[in-house]
Amino acid sequence: MTKKILLFLLLFLTPTAVFAALIPNDPFFIYQDYLKSINAQEAWDIADGEGVVIAVLDSGVDINHPDLRDNIWINSGEILNDGIDNDHNGYIDDTHGWDFIAGSNDPNPKFTSDCLSSGSCTEIGINHGTIIAGVIAAVGENRGGIIGLAHNAKIMPLRVLNEQGVGDTEKVVQAINYAILKKADIINLSLSGITKSENLENALKRAYKRGILVVAAAGNDALSNNGIDLDITKMYPVCDSDARNIVLGVGALDNFGKKLSFSNYGAGCVDISAAGERFYSSLFYLADDKNFSDYYGGWWSGTSGATALVSGAAGLVKSANPNLIGEEIMNILIDNSNQFVNLEKKYSDKMGSGALNVYNAVKAAAKDIDLTFKKRNYKKYLLTAPSGNFSPIIKTFNLSENSTFLKEFLAYDKNFRGGVNVATGDIDGDGIDEIIAGAGNGGGPHIRVFDQLGRVKTQFFAYDKNFRGGVNVATGDIDGDGIDEIIAGAGNGGGPYVKMFNKSGGLITELLAFGQDFQGGVKSVVLKVK
Repeated sequence: MTKKILLFLLLFLTPTAVFAALIPNDPFFIYQDYLKSINAQEAWDIADGEGVVIAVLDSGVDINHPDLRDNIWINSGEILNDGIDNDHNGYIDDTHGWDFIAGSNDPNPKFTSDCLSSGSCTEIGINHGTIIAGVIAAVGENRGGIIGLAHNAKIMPLRVLNEQGVGDTEKVVQAINYAILKKADIINLSLSGITKSENLENALKRAYKRGILVVAAAGNDALSNNGIDLDITKMYPVCDSDARNIVLGVGALDNFGKKLSFSNYGAGCVDISAAGERFYSSLFYLADDKNFSDYYGGWWSGTSGATALVSGAAGLVKSANPNLIGEEIMNILIDNSNQFVNLEKKYSDKMGSGALNVYNAVKAAAKDIDLTFKKRNYKKYLLTAPSGNFSPIIKTFNLSENSTFLKEFLAYDKNFRGGVNVATGDIDGDGIDEIIAGAGNGGGPHIRVFDQLGRVKTQFFAYDKNFRGGVNVATGDIDGDGIDEIIAGAGNGGGPYVKMFNKSGGLITELLAFGQDFQGGVKSVVLKVK
């Protein structure tokens, strides 16, 4: 049965109004009061989003919109309309992203002409992705329309929701994997659902591990109009499944700094809040359809828009300091948020660290640009394993703490005296490296996979089980899906074939590394080339 993610991020209409005087030359900036509330104008003195790619997983984006088309991402590895998968990523002619609903290289919204009257689509379902893209990165200073927060960033449009605003988790997973493969910097998820998915969790972990920031909406409670406590009723992907905070969860505030009435909340899921009322943005445009004859419109409210603001802010932070990775961008946004002023006491610990202040965040990122790498405090571990006539023991040391010895375990029988070959890699896509062991000389071609505590996760024979030359191991992402494969080469006397396996020991492919008569065994590593 297909699992559904419902687009609970309903953007409600509120009455129109005219705000402050024009500052950028985009005429509808006067309607974008939410940009002023987060100090966007001051932030633009430092950064504008240049060099940043933000993937928008939504209901499709109008890539021909006059205020978006110049900021639509271009896949430089693809040649348009030649019918060939030039970049070998599994998608043909994906020059501007992909439609995972229709299986098409056209990421625009899709619907039938009578869908509104028949009830098979909704206006918000069709417009949603274009609205979000405009808030994030509508072209700025072009004397037309609106201005996006990160108005010089590129939007990677990935359609995962249909014309009703509904999609399934597998499409979202596929789109996240696509964004990882094509090296997006930020992934915007202005969507939410109640279904927990292991595949989705693993995709989010892969993005986190590769330094991509995922920004997700807390969601709206359209029924009671009071919001849902996510500490009691979890929603995904905003609620992380483990102790690590790998998704930046966003709640919405009203114009007075209170919780937007229908915004969901929860200490364990919401990390930051942003303005969520009265968005004026780009709309999907179709000249011969009276229902979609406007390039712009408003006034939308909801956590979808608040999430788009945080994604745009993340784009400005990344633009100000390109060395930053997702976790660092998240921390900068959180650490430089404003203290809540009017937030109701009952939500004081339920709406994240504070209210988004993009200027403070961008200023902090730019100030520390030369210190970024020095500030990273990753724990580094060293695995050691003996070769030759010794027991197959693997030892772990903490290099971050004076090379302190941590633990040891036996990879094979304690009486075996051939040593052990060892490699590490994330072969199941959960963001955590596994330990891969291959028996040393005199052992069988027996590969064993352990977790970091030394517990066996899987094991298999890479070659004939009667061979006694051992097996050399390495890992690498050979197919570009964000998950490492296991690479095996037979030990001395085993011949010239290199084999590649998935996490369960299933053979993916093999190749002849040397001549057929070669019997000296093979060692391999994966070399990444840009």
